[in-house]
Amino acid sequence: MKIALLRSFALRKGTDVDGTIEYIRAGVRLRGTNLWLLLASSALASIGLDTNSTAVIIGAMLVSPLMSPILAVGLSVGVWDWKLLGAALRSLAVAV
Repeated sequence: MKIALLRSFALRKGTDVDGTIEYIRAGVRLRGTNLWLLLASSALASIGLDTNSTAVIIGAMLVSPLMSPILAVGLSVGVWDWKLLGAALRSLAVAV
């Protein structure tokens, strides 16, 4: 029974672990698309604050590219990569 449950909830099968790690590492830096999304979400949040619109502020949070640095922080702690942790925390601090 225990083995059947472990097989049912296994997440690694069919997952490209190395590709996922490289994708997260590539998204840490704020350049290109991430930088443009950050600028657009900042402008959108400013408009939402100016018009006192909760929906627009939530929309700006959805557009904001904060997920990449957050994923990189989690990955770096999980694989003990201190260089990636430093880069992710710097990127997260700049984005916030």
